[in-house]
Amino acid sequence: GILQAKPGTTVKLYDLERKLVSFYRVQGHKQFIFHSQVGRVSVARLSDFG
Repeated sequence: GILQAKPGTTVKLYDLERKLVSFYRVQGHKQFIFHSQVGRVSVARLSDFG
């Protein structure tokens, strides 16, 4: 689905190929393709970010 990331939301981004995980604190409204959501932390593929 599509996550409407609101300002102040923390998004956890991951790249399965490189095993990289990063956190991004949203400052403005952005959209992410997300796979799961727990509380205020949402998981999105790194390739979907931006």
